[in-house]
Amino acid sequence: MNRAAKILLLILILVLSGCGSSFNSLYESNYPLTSHRIFSRAGTLSVKVPEEWFAAEDNEKNIFDIWLVKNDYSASMSLVPLNIDEKISEEISISGVEGLLQISKSFRKLESSFGYAETLSSEFFEYNGIEYASYQYLKNNNLKERVIIFLYHRVPYELTVSCEISEMCDDQFMHELFIIQNAVLLSIK
Repeated sequence: MNRAAKILLLILILVLSGCGSSFNSLYESNYPLTSHRIFSRAGTLSVKVPEEWFAAEDNEKNIFDIWLVKNDYSASMSLVPLNIDEKISEEISISGVEGLLQISKSFRKLESSFGYAETLSSEFFEYNGIEYASYQYLKNNNLKERVIIFLYHRVPYELTVSCEISEMCDDQFMHELFIIQNAVLLSIK
């Protein structure tokens, strides 16, 4: 193999090896996480807990697989499997994350008694071969929330982060929450 062919092969290998692990979300993922892992109720996945956050238990309704709360109670993050029937599951296998996104948005619209307003266009990104979609909207209390939708071992999930104290929910705070959300997302195993 001549020198030019070897260089071309090396460049190709470097490009291809970088493609699988690049993260191309609107928000970074560089928030520090503790080494403590929280496992979902079913035990099928786990996440690392962000610094200055703790894992809470949802004793009343058992809605969340994982529920994280900021130490000052100003924000929360939840990981919830989407409960969908078999027919919708078949449709998702064809439409992928885009179909999941529409289902998730439909659920949010139904839950919202005072209207539903998206605050940013949907975002699509990928990491380690997993496709993600996210959207941001205003909850009933006019506080912003970001939802990330993805499939993990064929189970559809939503990872949602919410501001809980309206006085703290400025754009800078929300931007930091979205970075923390991405860091937790990338820690899923």
